Parts: sequence; C-alpha cells; structure tokens
Amino acid sequence: LDPAPAVADSAVSAGTVKRRSSMAAWKGLSPSASETSVNSACRFAADISVAVSMAGFTMRMAHIIEMANRHGNNLAAIMEFEQAGVEPGQAESAEDLTSVPTSSRNFAAVDDAEVRQLATLTFDIHKYRRGDAPAQRLLSYVRHMLTDLRVLAPCAINDSRLHKFLSAIRAKYRSVPYHNFFHAFDVTQTVFAMMKMAKLDEVLRPEEQFALMIACVCHDVDHMGLNNAFHLRAETPLGILTSVSGQKSVLEVHHCQISMDLLTRTHLLADTPKDMRVRIQKIIINCILATDMAVHRDKTQEFEAEFGGGAFNKDDEQHRQLAMMMLLKMADISNVVKGFDISRQWGIAVTEEFYQQGDRERRAGLEVTPMFDRQRKVELAKGQIGFIKMLAIPFFNVAADAFPDFRQLVATAESNIEHWERVLESTREGA
Repeated sequence: LDPAPAVADSAVSAGTVKRRSSMAAWKGLSPSASETSVNSACRFAADISVAVSMAGFTMRMAHIIEMANRHGNNLAAIMEFEQAGVEPGQAESAEDLTSVPTSSRNFAAVDDAEVRQLATLTFDIHKYRRGDAPAQRLLSYVRHMLTDLRVLAPCAINDSRLHKFLSAIRAKYRSVPYHNFFHAFDVTQTVFAMMKMAKLDEVLRPEEQFALMIACVCHDVDHMGLNNAFHLRAETPLGILTSVSGQKSVLEVHHCQISMDLLTRTHLLADTPKDMRVRIQKIIINCILATDMAVHRDKTQEFEAEFGGGAFNKDDEQHRQLAMMMLLKMADISNVVKGFDISRQWGIAVTEEFYQQGDRERRAGLEVTPMFDRQRKVELAKGQIGFIKMLAIPFFNVAADAFPDFRQLVATAESNIEHWERVLESTREGA
C-alpha cells in the first residue's frame, strides 16, 4: 500500500522538498522534520511495496488505494449524501494530535485496578465511552499491553513514536456510534486477553504479537459508519475506486492504506530491521483484510481445515498467520462472548449505527437494507439472538477446536442467548 507522501525516486527535487515542508507544517509537523523524513519515506515506500506484494496486492491496486485515500480521507465532506453524515469537525484530527510538542507527548497515568483487568474479558470499555474515565488513558493501556508482551524492545519501538502513532490513529477514528476508537481499543484489549487465555503469547513471535496488536488498533480506522455494500451501491469515491480494481473489501482496503500511511508519517518502524519491518506490515495488512465479513465463511472454513482436531503447529509460519487472523476476527465480534451488560450496550450501539445507515439509504433513494430500517423496528434481542446462533457460535466453536481454552467463550455466548430470549419474552408480554 503506497504511503503518502509517495516517493517515486530517491532523487527528490528541492522544490518537492519545499512543497512537502509546507504540507508538513500545515499538518502540524515542523519543516525540518519533513525534510529529514524524505529519505525515510523512500525507504518505507519500498518496504511497503514488498509488503503489499506479499499480501497479495498488485502495485496497480496500491495506486488505486492511494487514490481512494486522497478522495476518501474526508469522505463526509465530498460525497453526495454528506449532509446526512458525520461532519469532519466532529472528530479530532490526526494533525492536531501530532502537533503536540514532543516534550509533552507523555502517556497518561494508568489506573492500577484497570490494568489488572486488561488480561480479562471483564474490562469495561463503556465507562470510557460514557466519559466516566478519560479516553486518553486508553493509549497508555495499549502501551502497557505491548510492554507486558515484551515486544517493544525486540521490534525497536521508540516510546515517543509509539505515542505519536497511537495518537494519530485515535484521531483518525470518527464519532460514529459503533466503529469508533472505543471499539478499536476493545478489540485490541480483547486480543490481548485471548492471547493470555490460550497462552498464544508464548507461541507467537514478538514481531507477530506486535503486528497483531497494531492491526487491532488500526482495523477500523476512518470508518464512516457505512458498510461496504453502501459504498458500492451509493457509488461513493471509495466504492468506485475499489470496485474498478476488482476488489470488494472497500473499507478494509481503506483501513490498510491509512494504517500504512500513518506508520510512515510517524516513523513508528524507523529503527526496526528491514526484514522484520516488512513482516510486520504484511501481518497488519492480512489481519485487517480478514475482518471483512464478506469473507467470514471462507475464513471459518479455512481455519477449520487447518486447525481441526487441534492440528495447530506453532512452528508453521502459515499456521501462526492464520491464528493471528482468527484472533482479530474473534475479537471483532467478541461483544457476544462477554458479560451480558457489556454485550447489550454494544448491541445498542451497533444497531443505532445500522439505523443511521438505513436513514441515509432512504434519503439517497436507495433500497433500505431490511435490518437497517428504523421504521421496521426490528427488535434488538431478535437480531442479537440470530447473530449469535448463526455466526458467532459456529465460529467460536472452530476456534475452541483449535484452542480448547476458548471453549468458555461459547458457553458465555449461549448464556447471552438465554438473556436475550428473556428480554424478548418480556417485551412480548408487555405488548
């Protein structure tokens, strides 16, 4: 995925450097920092080209993704249905956060009681969603988890650059009901807890764990609260530019591009050995692409074929790659395997985001996706029961066959079905 600024040749003219210096100043970076980053950008461009190739993209696809990012970074401001969507000013900008002076870029103090919960599935992200606790603390928790995994030193990650990168990623998430930074952190913390649960932190290599955690943080960056089908049907810039390439994973490709872009701009991997750097980029791309629900059935079958009967081989690199993809996918839909109160609040949030897309579809003259139709008043409990039974439980059963410690997640999902059935029954009785 071609990073921005893209560098086609190492011989960069003085005029180009000057233009980049001006752009960097506008984005909150000093001109001197921009000038000294040109050679580094060249190096990253070459590395990412290799990573893209390894992840199965053609360079033509990389250029299309770059075009999509240019048109899609501020999608709400340029697409036909902008007036009904999220205004760009509703979210912090990455540029604002990266402009903080280096001396003040410190990770916030952490809550020791909360830290102890990070390795469990009882961590309550909703207190941060409600504003009961400072969201900035979440960046410190990401750093704590990476430190606990002992991956920062092996990957040569600088603390200041890590904070700059996490701040930039956080700022790129939009203020939508569900696919926001709180969801991204929730997925990251859940993968951390699941690795501990199944002792996969003792199996995956340091660079693999680091890449997986970064993929979690980035996996929905700049999500507009609209799914892939909307972008394709409404022919948004991202939808058009992705479809003409023969791809269907509109958002996942977009998330990958922004992730690679910010890895470059913040120099997070500047000191990481080249071979390791390329491998990290490859893992991030593959893991994010695997989160497209359109490929969920195929991925489930692949996991089952490879890992059925406990056939996971820790010495097989491909098996470890599949395990990382499975972990991210598990965490992405993990709301249903957590306590009912946590699960219920996420169910409300995702339903509201669906309804908002349905409202936009109606205003745009598109056929409204049935389960996104606010006017039909599809019961939350019924939707959650269907999702858990038809999608979540079969997938978590496959995961549990490979890693028996995950069997408890299936039990929690079944318990949540019982909770939702009681809610559904009480709703019917009150009607």
